[in-house]
Amino acid sequence: MRNNLKTSLLVYSKSDDLKGKVLITLRDPSKQIQHQGIIISLVGLIKILPLNKTYQFYEENIEPSRGGIIFQEKTLIPFIFEQPFKNYETFIGDSVKLQYFLRIQINTKYPPRPYFEKEIYVSLPIEKIPLSPSINCEVRVDRIIQCSLHLRKSNYKTVGDLILGDIILRNIKIILSGIEIHLVRKECWNGNTEKSISIVKRFEVMDGIPIKGEKIPIRIPLRGVPLTPSYNNVGGLFSIEYFISIVIIDSDSRRFFSETPIKLYKTDDETIVKAGMQPPTMNFNLDHLTQTVQPIIPKFDEVNCNIISQ
Repeated sequence: MRNNLKTSLLVYSKSDDLKGKVLITLRDPSKQIQHQGIIISLVGLIKILPLNKTYQFYEENIEPSRGGIIFQEKTLIPFIFEQPFKNYETFIGDSVKLQYFLRIQINTKYPPRPYFEKEIYVSLPIEKIPLSPSINCEVRVDRIIQCSLHLRKSNYKTVGDLILGDIILRNIKIILSGIEIHLVRKECWNGNTEKSISIVKRFEVMDGIPIKGEKIPIRIPLRGVPLTPSYNNVGGLFSIEYFISIVIIDSDSRRFFSETPIKLYKTDDETIVKAGMQPPTMNFNLDHLTQTVQPIIPKFDEVNCNIISQ
C-alpha cells in the first residue's frame, strides 16, 4: 500500500497485471437492472491545476457484457489488464498530478447511470542510478561574495541517500549572519514557461560570522524527506526538476541565492508493499444510486501535444 495524506492506494509496477473482480450487489433482487453494456476502463490522467486542465494520456477498456439484465443478487465480474504500466508513474505535486483510475460504467437506458472509479498508484523504479559526476560551481555576487560549492555527486536516490560536500568562502566583503542550503523542487509546465517552486528541505550550514577561506562541510540526510524522481517532459506536458540552492544571509537579513541542478531517481530498494497475489474486489450496490457525472477529458497526441476532440 502507498499512504498519502488522505488515503491508501494499491501499488503496481511495470511487470504487474492489474486484475481483480467487480462485485455488483442488488439488495432487492426484485429490482432488475437492464443495461446496454458494462465497461471496465483503466485511465491515466495528467492534471495541470493552475490551468484547470486535465489531459488523458492512456485508456484501455474491457467490455465483459455488451448488454443484458442484472437480476441476480450478486454478480461477480473478473477482469485483467496485462502489464499496462510502461511509461509513467504516479506523481502528486502542488501544481501537477499524474494519476491512474480504474473505472466501471454500467450503461443503463435511463439515468442515473452507475459510474464508479478507484485510484491506483503506479511506481516504476529503476535498478540503479546512472554514473554520477561531482558538482563544482562558483558563487559570485557583485564582487562582494565569492565562494565555491562542491558536491560529491549529482545523482541521488529518492529514499535514504545523503548529500555530502562543502562550501569554501573565498572572498566575503559584507557581514554575514548565516548560510543555508535548500533542496528545491520545481514543477514546470506550459513548455517550462510556468512553474511552482517549493523548498522540500532546509539545512543551516553556518550561523555567525565566517572566516575567509573557511571550509564548511555539508551533510544533508534525505531519509524522511518527501522526494520524487526527476521527470523530463512527461507526455509533453510537465517536468519535475530538483536543485541545490545556496542561500547567503547578511547582517541586514538580505538573502543572496545561487543554485545548481541535481537528479533524483527511484530505485528498486525503495520499500513498497505491492498489490501482491490477492486482487481487490470492487463492491457496488445498485440500490441507492445517486447521479454521478462522468467527466469528459480531452486526449492528447504525445508527440505534438495537440488536443483531440472526442
